[in-house]
Amino acid sequence: MWVGTVLGLAYALFGFGAQKRPPRLAITIGPFRQGCLFIAGYHIHHWMVYGPIWLLTPTSSLGGFALVMTLHGLSYPDAFVL
Repeated sequence: MWVGTVLGLAYALFGFGAQKRPPRLAITIGPFRQGCLFIAGYHIHHWMVYGPIWLLTPTSSLGGFALVMTLHGLSYPDAFVL
């Protein structure tokens, strides 16, 4: 779990950057537009993807990574805005 937590912290700090800017790893492929996931025209926040993953794997390295990503996503002011 600790390995995933450390990797999650590194990814949150270096992959996302400042909250009011697009992510540094801003890919535009398929449902991803400038690093944001869109399904049926709705922005799906990363905490919505990683929250269920964390619930399914809470004690694994993947669970540690997912927990950090969930908490990081919930720290945004627009966390509950689709």
